[in-house]
Amino acid sequence: MRGLLKFYRIPVIESEEAAVDLFGEIGRTVVEFKPSVVVVDSVTPLLRAIGGGLRARAYLQNFSYNLGP
Repeated sequence: MRGLLKFYRIPVIESEEAAVDLFGEIGRTVVEFKPSVVVVDSVTPLLRAIGGGLRARAYLQNFSYNLGP
């Protein structure tokens, strides 16, 4: 059974713009690949690049919600 897993090696994200671009790429991949599960490890550097705190949490929650069922 091939094609059941996609793995992306991503460099350290240091800016909000890069984090937003990366979330966009993840979203496009999810739409194309239609996985049952999405794992992002580790999400902490992405959230720090967005600014951390409530803003980052809201961004991540909205992103996850928009991926759909």
